[in-house]
Amino acid sequence: MDEPSSHIFSAARSNTLASWCVIASALLLFVLAGVFFGGDIGKTRDDYTWAVNDPVSGAIAAADLWRLPLFWRPLSLILVRHLVSLPWDAPSIANVCTAIAYLLMCVAVWRWLRGLGYILGAGACAAVVLTLPMAFDIMHWPAAIPTALAGTIVVLVAHRVMRAPDREFSRRSMLWIGLAVFIACCLNEQAVACLGASVLVPGWTRLDVLVRARRSVALALAIAVPSALYI
Repeated sequence: MDEPSSHIFSAARSNTLASWCVIASALLLFVLAGVFFGGDIGKTRDDYTWAVNDPVSGAIAAADLWRLPLFWRPLSLILVRHLVSLPWDAPSIANVCTAIAYLLMCVAVWRWLRGLGYILGAGACAAVVLTLPMAFDIMHWPAAIPTALAGTIVVLVAHRVMRAPDREFSRRSMLWIGLAVFIACCLNEQAVACLGASVLVPGWTRLDVLVRARRSVALALAIAVPSALYI
């Protein structure tokens, strides 16, 4: 009588151990790919552009940390100035923070694809995103940390929309989606463009045509209105 229960317990413990091994491997991969040398890899050219430090004394012009010459990616401007200027003598802090932001986006991608049922594909795609940045070396580029954060928000919103395509969204959910879209725009509006395809998600269901159309319009408004307010 004890054999089945002991077999189940052994299998569960093996699965737990395998999960921890996967997580440990992913973290090791992140350390090797993202925070080698402890992030002490020097400054980028953009660091000198964004810093508001006095070139002689190193003192920080506090007012300039919050100055917005125009309403364009305001959270991006403020965040990058703080990230670069405050730890000016320790650029490793900015580099490690950027790598962690990039890791968060990779985890969001993994969670999104896993939620769609792609168990092995989710891990593979997240590993590729983590170790093979294309076009921008975002993992080691503090000026691009808003791109990673905006990308994370966009992936989380896409996951929320696609997780239950046949379920009616409440007004509170729509407001949260709209707020997330506006925050993402204030970080990097380019990432939000990827959400345009999400308005087609209700069309995949077998609901009534009018219901699908109404939900698509509601999603389109939740994305378009905050984007228009940003512009």
